[in-house]
Amino acid sequence: LGDCVAAVESGAGGLETLVVVGGARGFALGEHGQFGRGRRPCYSEFLHTPLLVRPPGVTAPLPRGRGLRSPCDLTATLLDWLLATGWSGSIDGESLLAAPGGKSCPPGRRWNVSYGDADLGLRTPAWMLRQSGVGSSGEGAEVELYAKPDDRWEANEIAGRCPDVIEASFALLAELQVAARDGRSFDDVRVPDLLTDMRR
Repeated sequence: LGDCVAAVESGAGGLETLVVVGGARGFALGEHGQFGRGRRPCYSEFLHTPLLVRPPGVTAPLPRGRGLRSPCDLTATLLDWLLATGWSGSIDGESLLAAPGGKSCPPGRRWNVSYGDADLGLRTPAWMLRQSGVGSSGEGAEVELYAKPDDRWEANEIAGRCPDVIEASFALLAELQVAARDGRSFDDVRVPDLLTDMRR
């Protein structure tokens, strides 16, 4: 990767070039009984992908961002770089170039929702809720809960111990669905402190 960035810097445009390297999806290596590209449940091994961004004009080592990101953030980053102040539309993403001079990373979002093969995942800074067997009726669905960021690969399921977190998570999902249906900005949806506070 260092050689790739060096080649970009030595070419025409050099430091004015935005460098973005990312992955499209994860790859299971046996976690949760899955291997390869088969079924895609909403677990970190499928959802957590690399994303490296070197803003134009930055030569110092880049800080590591620990915030939650979504594909729409990459769209916002490209629009920010390509169009600068000329973009008049709206997008739910947050540009990763927002920090002046690239000295720090934007904090990231307070939630991410993922859908897989009949699975649903809600990730906040402090928790990961996964509901499997999601269908039109919702009957027979299994709910799992994992403490974040400590339980990086969802190995310790604790749904039975945290009914308040489960309730708050489903309330947030319901609010997000209403906002999407009504065409409201997701920024208007309040995320309870219970779901973002990592001090347990």
